[in-house]
Amino acid sequence: MDLVLLSNCVKALLQDETFLTNLIQVKDALEIPAKDWLSLDNRFKNGSITMYVVIRDMLIIWQGRKGSQVELVPDLINILEQEGLQNAADLLKDLLKGFKRPIHMIISTRTNNQLIFDGMQPKRDFDVLARLDVGTFSDVFKVRDTIDNREYAVKRICVGQFLLLTKTSGAADAFHKLVREVVIMKKLPRHENIVTCHDAWFEGPLQQRFTEWLKLSESMAPPISPMNEVSRPQTCVSDDEKNTFMYIKMELMDINLAQWYHQNPDKIGNFETTVTITKQMLASLATIHAEGIIHRDLKPNNILLNRRGKEITVKIGDFGLSREVPAVDSTLSGHVGGAFFSSPEMKRGERDYTFKTDIFSVGLIVLVMLHPFSTEKELERGLDVVRDGDSRILENVVITHPRIYDLLRAMLKRKPENRPTAEEALTVMKIISTK
Repeated sequence: MDLVLLSNCVKALLQDETFLTNLIQVKDALEIPAKDWLSLDNRFKNGSITMYVVIRDMLIIWQGRKGSQVELVPDLINILEQEGLQNAADLLKDLLKGFKRPIHMIISTRTNNQLIFDGMQPKRDFDVLARLDVGTFSDVFKVRDTIDNREYAVKRICVGQFLLLTKTSGAADAFHKLVREVVIMKKLPRHENIVTCHDAWFEGPLQQRFTEWLKLSESMAPPISPMNEVSRPQTCVSDDEKNTFMYIKMELMDINLAQWYHQNPDKIGNFETTVTITKQMLASLATIHAEGIIHRDLKPNNILLNRRGKEITVKIGDFGLSREVPAVDSTLSGHVGGAFFSSPEMKRGERDYTFKTDIFSVGLIVLVMLHPFSTEKELERGLDVVRDGDSRILENVVITHPRIYDLLRAMLKRKPENRPTAEEALTVMKIISTK
């Protein structure tokens, strides 16, 4: 099963409210067994899983029952069209074409042809220059601040779309998840290898109530919920929630690691480049861990680069899934982050993982920098093999790059306690770089 395609399929379907309100009809069309549906429904109602998981597991059950005769997206499109859910079908057709629909952005009629949000500028003095990225519930824009004339990245998160994807156990829990990235970034010290967060704010109908919470976000114990609490998780969101956005103003970076290697395939396997990037990743991670924070979503897309001539500056970004290490009686959530670069314990959905989960992810990133994979499928299979403890791919590294082999093997140990800390790995990398 193509897990990336499955994930993208679920994210597309989450954008259609008609699909969500007719989920029982979809369940019947997919012939989901009653006991499976009852289990999913109960877990969703008690807040233990999100709507994302409900839809994902429905599709896994359906595909598992039908076997190899099912082509996930084409067959699902046919079923949705037969059920009269045309918009959901069209979203999946766009997915097959690789087309991403524009999200709440139009071209201004102003003479300078400036890009603007929803027909109006955000309530900050910005000129919006370009849209850099599009996600399920967020966009990232390149902007110029008209006050200091500097360029920044602004991440805009649609509250309504965010809630559809993440809401489980009530409004307070959902809001904590929404502001987590800001809280984490504000907690971190200024560091040359960590993306800087400059500002965060809300705009829209719920702006005032959300802003009150954001001001209290460091305590994470707001006295009043900005959203109406409900007795069970909701599958739809209000117009006010859909039209309220959170903005995060951040340091602008040139490119992410995945894009950079796509543009510079000749750099894959280059030892000096790998050492330069890895040292900076580990320096960043050592600081993050020292603040009691686990990133949980380290992957090439979240490793950001600035290039100045031959110099490369590396910074870790995207703290949306990061978590502070909980109290003794608390647990972390399983099954988060990018599946390709997750540790074995996170892939299994364990809740007692530690800082060492990030070390394994860095190890996989280093492996990808040293060992070429010809296709995404080969990459997925290769990383799964390493996660399962098979060292055959690593044996190629000992031949081509023996100086880094021992450290890489240690970072990719299946047992977390056998992996080095970020500080220990950084010390070794500094020694390796001087040999």
